Amino acid sequence: MYQTLSTRMSRLATGLAVALLGIAPTLDAQTGTVTGVVTDAQTLQPLASAQVSITELGTGAVTQQNGRFVLINVPAGTHTVSVQRIGYGTEEAAVTVADGESVNQDFAITEEALALDEVIVTGTPGGSQRRAIGNTVATIDAAEITEQVAVSTMQDMLAGRTPGLQ
Repeated sequence: MYQTLSTRMSRLATGLAVALLGIAPTLDAQTGTVTGVVTDAQTLQPLASAQVSITELGTGAVTQQNGRFVLINVPAGTHTVSVQRIGYGTEEAAVTVADGESVNQDFAITEEALALDEVIVTGTPGGSQRRAIGNTVATIDAAEITEQVAVSTMQDMLAGRTPGLQ
């Protein structure tokens, strides 16, 4: 009539294991694969080292030497796949992944001139982008400093070249 605690726990663990085993095949069947090739739109040559990702899922891959990529375990549904590579523009495409299926999505990306964000060196570890700093930023080109000035510190030299520097 009365069950011991260990018997109850054993039955609970067995029931939980059976329930999880019943769910596991369902979870596997709800994913698919996205494959494809990334090429240069002008030359039609495959591009290595292009980053292919589905941002909302936090998943991605880098293309191989032959431009091929594979994204595995992509949940079923419609997702936006994007491709990026330095020196090329970003391309995006919507793909619909079905349960247990593989979807092929090729990309042809075009060259694009880049204007890399300027990096600001600060007195704290790491750098910052110029647009992320709320202060005024001045640039001093070391090549332009040709005359020797009698200053005791680097701070004095920079303050002499940039009005208001503290």
